Amino acid sequence: MCLVPCFSTCTHGKLYTDSLIVKEVLYNNIALGEVLEEGAVMGEVLEEGAVLGEVLEEGAVLGEVLEEGAVLGEVLEEGAVLGEVLEEGAVLGEVLGEGAVLGEVLEEGAVMGEVLEEGAVMGEVLEEGAVLGEVLEEGAVMGEVLEEGAVMGEVLEEGAVMGKVTVR
Repeated sequence: MCLVPCFSTCTHGKLYTDSLIVKEVLYNNIALGEVLEEGAVMGEVLEEGAVLGEVLEEGAVLGEVLEEGAVLGEVLEEGAVLGEVLEEGAVLGEVLGEGAVLGEVLEEGAVMGEVLEEGAVMGEVLEEGAVLGEVLEEGAVMGEVLEEGAVMGEVLEEGAVMGKVTVR
């Protein structure tokens, strides 16, 4: 089990734990790869035209984050839709489900936070030196995804939290 952010020196470019695989990290075209945990797929994070991909956790889909005109996509949690985040004039969009708040998404206490162009927060997603932030899943930590030296952390199964968006 390895949780060390060693991609700058690791010749494999891969990180393994007991319950997750960070498939690939490409330096100028970063692909976060896949996280397989009871069918969960984290998808890809690309430097130019970043795609956060999909998080499948009992039907939940996080959607996409694009660097030029970022789209946070959809989070399906009993019909909840997170909407869009636009890089030039960020719009968090809509979240439907148990009391949604723009800038903050409250889904039984979950907080999505903010997405800003220069110093984006999604957990946190930074354009230069992206940090995927934390995914809390019954206390699990998704960790950080840094542009040069990514750390995937852990993804557990029963109710993913992206940034701090609870998906159950």
